[in-house]
Amino acid sequence: MTMSQSTLKTESLTPAAVSNVSDWDILQRATQQLNKILIAERLCARISLANESTFVGEPTVFNSSPVEFAFTSRRTFVRLFRRMRLIDFAMGYFNGDFVVRGPISKAIDILDAMNGSTDQKETITEFCWRLLVRSLKVLVPQYAKKFESLDHYSQSADAYESFLGDHMQYTCGRFEQGHEDITIDEAQVAKFRFIESLATKYIGSLAGKDHLDIGCGWGGMDAFFQKEFGTRTLGNTNCKEQMEYAKRRYGVEIFLGDYSKLRHAGRRFDLITIVGMIEHLTPYRRSKLLNIVGGVLRPGGVVYLQCICKPQTWIGGDAYRVVKRQIFPGHFLETPEQTEVRLKKSGFTILESFDHHRDYGITTSRWVDNVQANEEELIRILKDPRRYRMYLGYLAYASKLFYEGHGCLMRYVFTKS
Repeated sequence: MTMSQSTLKTESLTPAAVSNVSDWDILQRATQQLNKILIAERLCARISLANESTFVGEPTVFNSSPVEFAFTSRRTFVRLFRRMRLIDFAMGYFNGDFVVRGPISKAIDILDAMNGSTDQKETITEFCWRLLVRSLKVLVPQYAKKFESLDHYSQSADAYESFLGDHMQYTCGRFEQGHEDITIDEAQVAKFRFIESLATKYIGSLAGKDHLDIGCGWGGMDAFFQKEFGTRTLGNTNCKEQMEYAKRRYGVEIFLGDYSKLRHAGRRFDLITIVGMIEHLTPYRRSKLLNIVGGVLRPGGVVYLQCICKPQTWIGGDAYRVVKRQIFPGHFLETPEQTEVRLKKSGFTILESFDHHRDYGITTSRWVDNVQANEEELIRILKDPRRYRMYLGYLAYASKLFYEGHGCLMRYVFTKS
């Protein structure tokens, strides 16, 4: 007997079960759960399958152009709506299995509401795999130095130039209260001057001071510090493409290789900056980094650390899986409390600390605007529409999480005890 709309259940949505059911019936049945979720959150969306479409969510907030999720493949539609999981929708979007029509921020609101109802905690398998990776980072020297996210940072610098701004900072800027309308370039300069103001409070003028920037990326901050503050700056990256770019564009000195080699650099430093780098290290590697930092820091010198931490209201599950599997493999987060305990155990005294999560939320929103404005150019450079959608999707989701306080961006200044 052919299934009708009244007998078709969401859990029975399999390719075999729906072969004789119309697109309209599948659409109506499959979106029932999402409809309830969006009504509760006072959101709305348009869901399309082939030539059929329906509105889901709170009717009172419908407008002439709600964000649309458009599917052409019945098989893909059925697969994604059976589990209603963020990880599935994220992968589907990256792979081009459906199209988002309308503001990406509204699409993120829909997916975040869905994730709040269907998210799954870390599984035993995932936990065991995480422990295995951490063990390898301790026991196997070659694996310990492996940088899983290297592919992400090794992409053409031309692509990053299109959305990061003049200073090529793939870390958040500084947006002081009441000055959130500044440009991304102005925000990055504000961050540089924020770091300088903190450092000079403890070590005086930076002119002539030795500065080490661990995880320097494409060298934009190093060039600014040398030109504006008069430092003798040494950058460190393990990405050859970044080193070549930094030398070519900015003419800065770069130490190429894993940070563990810095003990052989033959220099000591008054100021050490670690910005957006420690998140890529396991706990053992973090402690090792801090031990090396303590060894190359001059007496009385200071360290500026900027890092993403695990917030008190932790949005783990699928949001974290997307980052780990697709964006930054090897990514690891600790809470601010865990970070501070690690700093103290490593022989440091924390002088000041700040939670500036809104800075990251605003920064990523600026990047999203730039990514969308340069869509054609980015796809041409990357030679991969999938990677373009990956940048756009994860930056938009990060912006929402951090701006709403579900992400934590900490800034620390510390010195040797």
